[in-house]
Amino acid sequence: MNVWLIQSKDDATVLEKDCAGRIKTLLGDKVIYTPYDTVTADGVKYPGHWSWIYTARNMPSYNGTNVFDWTAARKR
Repeated sequence: MNVWLIQSKDDATVLEKDCAGRIKTLLGDKVIYTPYDTVTADGVKYPGHWSWIYTARNMPSYNGTNVFDWTAARKR
């Protein structure tokens, strides 16, 4: 995997239905896609474009590996 896409389905800036589909079409199995319905942290709902909050909190995981560990393991 080369790209990990994290996006909220209610992102009004970059539409999830357009972005995710294009990325998956272009990169196929080289992308991990983690969709969220909304962006909510500590009981506060944020705008959909703020899905980076999940990354900053190291929340996304794939097959038991969180996003920080996955990123650290990438090699050129």
